[in-house]
Amino acid sequence: MEDRLYFVRLFGPFEMRKNDGELVSFPARTAAATIAYLAIKKGRPVSRKSLAQEFWPEHDHSAAMTSLRTALHRVKKSLPRGYPIIAEGETLRLDPAMVGTDLDESERLHRTFLLAANRPDGLDAFRKEWQIRRRTLLEGWEFEWLDELRPRMEIEAAEVGGELAKHLEANGDLELAAETWREVLTITPHHAEALQHAIRLEFQLKGKAGAMVLAKTAVDNYRSDLGIEMPKELQKMVKAIQSNALEVIPKPDLIRTRSELLLLARMFESSLKANRTEALSLLAHECAQPAAMAHPRTTLSLLTLALDQTDGASEERIAVAAQTTTIASWSSEFEVGHRWSDFVLANTTPESIYHGQVLNTKGFMFFEQRRYDEAKAFIQRSTEAFQKQGQWVKMWRTKIGMAGIQWHLLDFEGAKKTYLEVIREIGDSDEDEIVAAKSVAHGNLSFVCTVQQQWEAAVEHGRHSLAGTDRIPVGRVVFPIPLGLGLVALGERKEGLDFLIAGVSGTLREGMLRFNQIAVDYAALAFKLLGREDVARCVIHANADHRAILQHSCSPAEANLIRDIMSIDPDNVKIAKNPLKGQSAGTLSQWVCEELERLTLATN
Repeated sequence: MEDRLYFVRLFGPFEMRKNDGELVSFPARTAAATIAYLAIKKGRPVSRKSLAQEFWPEHDHSAAMTSLRTALHRVKKSLPRGYPIIAEGETLRLDPAMVGTDLDESERLHRTFLLAANRPDGLDAFRKEWQIRRRTLLEGWEFEWLDELRPRMEIEAAEVGGELAKHLEANGDLELAAETWREVLTITPHHAEALQHAIRLEFQLKGKAGAMVLAKTAVDNYRSDLGIEMPKELQKMVKAIQSNALEVIPKPDLIRTRSELLLLARMFESSLKANRTEALSLLAHECAQPAAMAHPRTTLSLLTLALDQTDGASEERIAVAAQTTTIASWSSEFEVGHRWSDFVLANTTPESIYHGQVLNTKGFMFFEQRRYDEAKAFIQRSTEAFQKQGQWVKMWRTKIGMAGIQWHLLDFEGAKKTYLEVIREIGDSDEDEIVAAKSVAHGNLSFVCTVQQQWEAAVEHGRHSLAGTDRIPVGRVVFPIPLGLGLVALGERKEGLDFLIAGVSGTLREGMLRFNQIAVDYAALAFKLLGREDVARCVIHANADHRAILQHSCSPAEANLIRDIMSIDPDNVKIAKNPLKGQSAGTLSQWVCEELERLTLATN
């Protein structure tokens, strides 16, 4: 706090203090809320128009902008030692050099934990992070924009608490582990994983009586009237308690095996600080390996740490920044991705091997953010860069990207024409890149046909897409999703459900969270087609929170498919008490797979 003029507390009741500890007083809640809103954005620019709409949705544009100017004037009067809001044209942002926040502090603590997960200082940092994140965001405030943010923060907090509890138990501190699981349950009382571990530890520490109380909570929180069965592992735990069959379970030997990248980071941390190019080169190489892609959050932390502790535009640093852009796009850390993609583009020419790659990735990020015009512009620029370099296969990939934008915006026939052109132009070569590109084109065609409910064509292209997945392993995980739904719609129930299980479980296992959300929504559509309407609605409702966390809303095409089959708006489902809502992405996906398996067994 001492190196910045101000410190803002966002978790718990809002508070802003000067660096001498004096509390800042604001004359109106909206002035304080302006600081809080910009602080949550972590220094990223926010348009004045969107800020005014968020704060004063009931006002017309002119009145809302007047209210915003009044709020900014009040902020300036309350902070005479230094005004931390930077105005850049029509945008505003908080100067991170002037303002520190507990959100920033929690991220710094998590990075410390990632780099020292099995050391006392790492675990201590994780406990401090949990003490911040377990509090309610801006407690006591009521704004419409908080209604969306709070559930997202609660899901993230529950994941932090759960991981901490596992590490505490692995280190032998059962009491504190049990207490942490109970704290997770104060955030989400029906959190399946927390209930399961809390019951087990309560039994181990205090016997059956305490465990039975938690078991009753588990039973009460699942709704048979909606067809939402308790997750299998929790169900087994509750039955074991009720029948006196639960035995004391020894502590885990190791909760999570950390990537070798963490050891690598410890080894060259001092070299990074010295701006040693060989350390950067090694990191760029290691983080490009498939194993690193399976740990996107850890990998991204290491890459951004390296970039933050070095400077300049050496070839090695550009390589790390390019890889950061790729990992950030997969992790839905779009602000991080855009920041470092801009750095690469500013320091390379179109002839650079990184230039076209980063242009394409930036276009992909805009595509995932549903900013389609910007996506088109960057994908077009990447096409031109690849053309100059003679990278023909990559040019076909950019065509596939453009077609994705077309069908997301409901130009289905234009997209299909592009995909079929790519397949025809590629020909029948057995080269890995060409087989992979053809597989991707067929896989995308399968998705297009599902949103058009052209089930036979969806299945045909889905089967073609799987033929090339030995050359593109990611396709093995993603392309079963539309194929599975198409088969279910055609009455091929068992095979279709098996493919959907593969899609949901595979995308989760590989950390492909955006595709996991699509897979979960497609599973919900299968539930509806098979007569499980209440279950389908609960799944769509719960999955919407995870989409919001990743800033990955349904495309217009996907939203229309859900509306058509389920007669609901995927962004506005209302269920008074949904036991799937608030669960982690892992628990939700696990439950969906269990329900798909139950339906599979019912077909035999």
